[in-house]
Amino acid sequence: MDNKVEVKGKLGSHNYDLLLDNIENGLIKKQQLKDIGIEMDKKVNGIFEALKSTHADDLKYVMRCMMDKWWDVKLCNSNIDVVQELRRILTEVGLQHLVHKIRDLPGRSGGDAVDTGVSGLGAAGGESGNQNFNNVIVKAIEDPNDPVRLGLIVANTYKGLQGINKLPGCEKSAQEVKKTMEYRGFKTKLCLDRNKEEVFNQDIPKFLNDVERLNCKDLYVYFSGHGGFEEGSVTVGGEFFVGVDKEHIFKYEILKRILEVAKPTTRKIFIFDCCRGTNKTEMGLDQVVKKNGLEQLKNSEFKNTYVFNTTLPYQVAIVDDITFFAKEWCKLVMLDPPPKISEIDELINAELEKRPVFNGFKQAVELRKKGITDAFEWGPKEKNVDDK
Repeated sequence: MDNKVEVKGKLGSHNYDLLLDNIENGLIKKQQLKDIGIEMDKKVNGIFEALKSTHADDLKYVMRCMMDKWWDVKLCNSNIDVVQELRRILTEVGLQHLVHKIRDLPGRSGGDAVDTGVSGLGAAGGESGNQNFNNVIVKAIEDPNDPVRLGLIVANTYKGLQGINKLPGCEKSAQEVKKTMEYRGFKTKLCLDRNKEEVFNQDIPKFLNDVERLNCKDLYVYFSGHGGFEEGSVTVGGEFFVGVDKEHIFKYEILKRILEVAKPTTRKIFIFDCCRGTNKTEMGLDQVVKKNGLEQLKNSEFKNTYVFNTTLPYQVAIVDDITFFAKEWCKLVMLDPPPKISEIDELINAELEKRPVFNGFKQAVELRKKGITDAFEWGPKEKNVDDK
């Protein structure tokens, strides 16, 4: 059955047409359409999976069918606030720029409104029975001129792969870092078990889309997994993070792509919680640290940047059920108040120094600061952030 009229009535003609127009104009990609289906309902996602090949050139038709199914399984006999639910879905799949264009239905007021506390997002008065946004998400969909904090986490466990050590502790590390940073107001996307193509063609572009469209005051990027140094490759980065396809994802490329897009005034924190080689013997002070490709960036692109490596050049980083670094980082950031970010490496190293020697080796954190003109501040903790 064609439920176009019913869906339009429930969602609003403007909002219905807005989705279809953005698909037709290529502003909603195939992967994002799939993510929308997953957020709507598993049966809606089933429609996408059934049509994605046969109608690959007509995603607008696929979306219409998905919304028909959404009506059948979720909307027709429900008091759900469809407009607010659509905002939530678009936020979850990285389409925040569309959230600002979604209109409330005429006559919405009182108890039918979603009290987000954000001008333009909900009608005045009343409490919502379907208030799915926590404070962090609401901040990410406010007026684009309002400053926001954004985070991206990529954690690889290498489960089910042959010829590479599994690192289940990286998943827990990522979850703890996410929870901790959301406590400090960062809306964070966590991506698990990613290959090189997914990192560079999906995860980072989606993240940068938010950074560009929103007034991103602070951002952080956290990578947890295997890493190392590829000899002879210093011109393209040298140090790398290992994808689940075992491809080398060079740190230089990660930094370059983000720093070229983020504003110099945006305060940027990069954390690479991975090995930088296989050395388990502490090195002397005369060690030579090779170039890693970052010298190709302009000074302005490096401004207000903090880069944490959780071990020293060419050496290993240690992980149990959680990485040594993540455990200490989260403990410090949850303090009230937390220490200055420029002091965190020293505080973590003081704790690492207390740990037993591991095969003659003790891990140490390295922090490099570039062009700090506006020192990062943690600010007040977020209230009512759901633990997930």
